[in-house]
Amino acid sequence: MVNWQSIVDAFFRKADPENSFRHVVQPGASQEAIDAAETQIGISIPDELRSFYLCFNGIGLGWGDELDIPRFIRPIEDLPAYVVEARSWFAETHGNLASRFFAFIDWENGDVMGYLQQKDGTLYPCLVTFLHEMYKCDPAQDVNDFFEEGPESLAEFLS
Repeated sequence: MVNWQSIVDAFFRKADPENSFRHVVQPGASQEAIDAAETQIGISIPDELRSFYLCFNGIGLGWGDELDIPRFIRPIEDLPAYVVEARSWFAETHGNLASRFFAFIDWENGDVMGYLQQKDGTLYPCLVTFLHEMYKCDPAQDVNDFFEEGPESLAEFLS
Protein backbone atom coordinates (compact mmCIF):
# COMPACT_ATOMS: atom_id res chain seq x y z
CA MET A 1 0.00 0.00 0.00
CA VAL A 2 1.23 3.46 -0.91
CA ASN A 3 1.99 5.82 1.97
CA TRP A 4 0.29 8.88 0.51
CA GLN A 5 1.00 11.02 3.57
CA SER A 6 4.78 10.72 3.17
CA ILE A 7 4.54 11.15 -0.62
CA VAL A 8 2.41 14.31 -0.28
CA ASP A 9 4.77 15.65 2.40
CA ALA A 10 7.72 15.07 0.01
CA PHE A 11 5.78 16.76 -2.79
CA PHE A 12 5.24 19.90 -0.70
CA ARG A 13 8.92 19.98 0.34
CA LYS A 14 9.93 19.90 -3.34
CA ALA A 15 7.18 22.17 -4.68
CA ASP A 16 7.59 24.76 -1.92
CA PRO A 17 11.13 24.48 -0.49
CA GLU A 18 10.95 27.95 1.06
CA ASN A 19 7.59 27.12 2.69
CA SER A 20 6.16 30.31 1.15
CA PHE A 21 2.69 28.95 0.41
CA ARG A 22 -0.10 27.33 2.37
CA HIS A 23 -0.13 23.60 1.81
CA VAL A 24 -3.75 22.91 0.96
CA VAL A 25 -5.00 19.38 1.56
CA GLN A 26 -8.48 18.06 2.05
CA PRO A 27 -9.28 14.93 4.03
CA GLY A 28 -10.00 11.83 2.00
CA ALA A 29 -13.13 11.47 -0.09
CA SER A 30 -15.73 8.79 0.52
CA GLN A 31 -15.89 5.67 -1.63
CA GLU A 32 -19.37 6.79 -2.70
CA ALA A 33 -18.07 10.16 -3.93
CA ILE A 34 -15.28 8.45 -5.86
CA ASP A 35 -17.72 5.98 -7.44
CA ALA A 36 -20.08 8.82 -8.41
CA ALA A 37 -17.25 10.75 -10.08
CA GLU A 38 -16.13 7.62 -11.92
CA THR A 39 -19.64 7.11 -13.30
CA GLN A 40 -19.81 10.72 -14.50
CA ILE A 41 -16.35 10.62 -16.12
CA GLY A 42 -16.99 7.35 -17.92
CA ILE A 43 -13.54 5.88 -17.28
CA SER A 44 -12.65 3.68 -14.33
CA ILE A 45 -10.60 5.58 -11.81
CA PRO A 46 -7.26 3.77 -11.61
CA ASP A 47 -6.58 2.01 -8.30
CA GLU A 48 -3.65 4.31 -7.55
CA LEU A 49 -5.75 7.47 -7.92
CA ARG A 50 -8.64 5.87 -6.04
CA SER A 51 -6.32 5.15 -3.08
CA PHE A 52 -4.99 8.72 -3.25
CA TYR A 53 -8.52 10.14 -3.09
CA LEU A 54 -9.37 7.93 -0.13
CA CYS A 55 -6.47 9.62 1.73
CA PHE A 56 -6.64 13.13 0.26
CA ASN A 57 -9.47 14.81 -1.59
CA GLY A 58 -7.12 17.04 -3.53
CA ILE A 59 -3.96 19.00 -2.84
CA GLY A 60 -2.52 22.33 -3.87
CA LEU A 61 -0.66 25.44 -2.83
CA GLY A 62 -2.48 28.48 -1.50
CA TRP A 63 -1.36 32.08 -1.55
CA GLY A 64 -2.59 35.31 -0.01
CA ASP A 65 -6.33 35.52 0.49
CA GLU A 66 -7.18 32.72 -1.97
CA LEU A 67 -9.65 30.17 -0.74
CA ASP A 68 -8.05 26.95 0.44
CA ILE A 69 -9.40 24.88 -2.43
CA PRO A 70 -6.93 22.34 -3.80
CA ARG A 71 -6.30 23.26 -7.40
CA PHE A 72 -3.30 21.10 -8.30
CA ILE A 73 -4.98 17.74 -7.85
CA ARG A 74 -8.64 18.61 -8.04
CA PRO A 75 -11.14 17.44 -5.39
CA ILE A 76 -13.18 14.43 -6.49
CA GLU A 77 -16.43 16.42 -6.66
CA ASP A 78 -14.80 18.86 -9.13
CA LEU A 79 -13.19 16.14 -11.22
CA PRO A 80 -16.03 15.31 -13.67
CA ALA A 81 -16.40 18.96 -14.74
CA TYR A 82 -12.62 19.36 -14.94
CA VAL A 83 -12.28 16.28 -17.15
CA VAL A 84 -15.01 17.60 -19.47
CA GLU A 85 -13.28 20.98 -19.63
CA ALA A 86 -9.86 19.48 -20.41
CA ARG A 87 -11.32 17.20 -23.07
CA SER A 88 -13.14 20.10 -24.72
CA TRP A 89 -9.87 21.83 -25.58
CA PHE A 90 -9.08 19.28 -28.29
CA ALA A 91 -12.31 17.27 -28.69
CA GLU A 92 -13.28 18.98 -31.93
CA THR A 93 -10.14 17.84 -33.73
CA HIS A 94 -9.18 14.70 -31.78
CA GLY A 95 -12.50 13.51 -30.34
CA ASN A 96 -11.58 9.87 -29.90
CA LEU A 97 -8.46 10.80 -27.95
CA ALA A 98 -10.32 13.41 -25.90
CA SER A 99 -12.95 10.89 -24.82
CA ARG A 100 -10.20 8.69 -23.38
CA PHE A 101 -8.27 11.42 -21.52
CA PHE A 102 -8.71 11.58 -17.75
CA ALA A 103 -7.17 14.86 -16.54
CA PHE A 104 -6.80 15.39 -12.80
CA ILE A 105 -3.66 17.55 -12.40
CA ASP A 106 -3.97 21.24 -13.23
CA TRP A 107 -0.70 23.02 -13.97
CA GLU A 108 -2.61 26.35 -13.92
CA ASN A 109 -0.92 27.40 -17.15
CA GLY A 110 -3.28 25.67 -19.58
CA ASP A 111 -1.50 22.33 -19.41
CA VAL A 112 -3.12 19.35 -17.74
CA MET A 113 -1.85 15.92 -16.75
CA GLY A 114 -3.69 12.69 -16.33
CA TYR A 115 -4.27 9.17 -17.48
CA LEU A 116 -5.00 8.11 -21.03
CA GLN A 117 -7.14 5.10 -21.75
CA GLN A 118 -5.91 3.19 -24.78
CA LYS A 119 -8.30 2.02 -27.49
CA ASP A 120 -8.35 -1.49 -25.95
CA GLY A 121 -9.55 -0.04 -22.61
CA THR A 122 -6.26 -0.43 -20.73
CA LEU A 123 -4.40 2.56 -19.39
CA TYR A 124 -1.42 3.99 -21.21
CA PRO A 125 1.65 2.94 -19.19
CA CYS A 126 2.40 6.44 -17.87
CA LEU A 127 0.78 9.75 -17.08
CA VAL A 128 0.49 12.14 -20.00
CA THR A 129 0.38 15.93 -20.22
CA PHE A 130 -1.67 17.92 -22.70
CA LEU A 131 0.56 20.83 -23.76
CA HIS A 132 -1.85 23.58 -24.74
CA GLU A 133 0.75 25.80 -26.44
CA MET A 134 1.78 22.95 -28.73
CA TYR A 135 -1.78 22.19 -29.83
CA LYS A 136 -2.71 23.72 -33.21
CA CYS A 137 -6.45 22.94 -33.50
CA ASP A 138 -5.68 20.91 -36.61
CA PRO A 139 -7.23 17.45 -37.02
CA ALA A 140 -4.15 16.35 -38.96
CA GLN A 141 -1.80 17.26 -36.11
CA ASP A 142 0.04 14.28 -34.65
CA VAL A 143 -1.00 13.62 -31.06
CA ASN A 144 2.65 13.33 -30.05
CA ASP A 145 3.05 17.00 -30.91
CA PHE A 146 0.81 18.09 -28.02
CA PHE A 147 0.82 15.13 -25.61
CA GLU A 148 3.94 14.38 -23.59
CA GLU A 149 4.68 11.22 -21.67
CA GLY A 150 5.36 11.64 -17.98
CA PRO A 151 6.15 9.44 -15.00
CA GLU A 152 4.75 5.92 -14.73
CA SER A 153 2.58 6.68 -11.71
CA LEU A 154 1.11 9.39 -9.55
CA ALA A 155 3.25 8.21 -6.63
CA GLU A 156 6.38 8.54 -8.74
CA PHE A 157 5.32 11.96 -9.99
CA LEU A 158 4.63 13.36 -6.53
CA SER A 159 7.81 11.86 -5.12
